[in-house]
This record gives sequence, structure tokens and C-alpha cells, in this order.
Amino acid sequence: MENNEIWNSEEEQWFVKSFHETLSRLYAKEASHLVRERYPRRECALKTLLNFSS
Repeated sequence: MENNEIWNSEEEQWFVKSFHETLSRLYAKEASHLVRERYPRRECALKTLLNFSS
């Protein structure tokens, strides 16, 4: 395997890992925003989050 092939493989692995981590954070942020927007009171937001987890 040439150096370029090794670099590409490591670079691709890093990109995929970073992409998945970023996507997870964005989904969590969006879900949090939607809950706050729909249920502004803390009690309602907590009930909604508990319903999502079950």
C-alpha cells in the first residue's frame, strides 16, 4: 500500500467519524430547540423528553 492510500484511508475515517459526531450534535440541538418552542414550560418539556425516551 502506498503512502497516499494510507493517508486517504485515515483521512476518510477521520471525516466519517467527525461527520457522525457533528450530525449527532445537530440533531440533539434541533430536538432541544423544538421541545422548547413547542413546550415553553419546563414541566411540559420534561414530560415530552421522557415520552421520547420510552
